[in-house]
Amino acid sequence: MTMLVSIIIPAYRAQTTLARAVRSALAQSWTDIEVIVVADDRFDYQLLVKNDGINDRRLRFASTGHVGSGCHHARNVGLAEARGDFIAALDADDVHLPTRLAVLLPLALAKGAASDNPVVVSDSTSTQLY
Repeated sequence: MTMLVSIIIPAYRAQTTLARAVRSALAQSWTDIEVIVVADDRFDYQLLVKNDGINDRRLRFASTGHVGSGCHHARNVGLAEARGDFIAALDADDVHLPTRLAVLLPLALAKGAASDNPVVVSDSTSTQLY
């Protein structure tokens, strides 16, 4: 089964966390993905991830053309760029576990949509907060 999933990452002042989020998106066991980073602060996130050693043909970049227009606006810009059969949201300061899409996609196919609950982990200690 081939189903393209578009992972949309709004980025606003995300210089310290975006590379981690992008790596987690690209590390999905479901590999038929595209990752769209949408800058909402006019920062060159493409250069940032390139300088962090991330280079993947599934990674694309867009911009809202504004500064601080909001994550919802940035997601809508990403949706306009998306080519996927399904959409997955990822915040720039979050990560997806490697099997997230592989688990959720069959549910989405059967039911039309699927969601999950986040686990909050401390950036400094890597311990689960809740």
